[in-house]
Amino acid sequence: MIRDVCENGISADELAQLKVKWRSEYYATLEGGRGGYLPKFGLMHLLACFTLFDNQPQLVNTILDGFLAVTREEVQSAAQKIFAK
Repeated sequence: MIRDVCENGISADELAQLKVKWRSEYYATLEGGRGGYLPKFGLMHLLACFTLFDNQPQLVNTILDGFLAVTREEVQSAAQKIFAK
């Protein structure tokens, strides 16, 4: 599987499905995160991290855009770089 991604990349459909899954998991994190018993724990956690480490709490509204902008070529390039022999 990894060799196939390194050699051939992934299809547009595969990337689209991954992006849907990533978006869904991001929103689920905002709603509950690791503190599922505490509403919006994930949102509070991300706000705190973005403020503490980046001094940019507004990243909680825009960070997803960067992940969703990933291209098929970038996925293949990263796989080749990470899994190079």
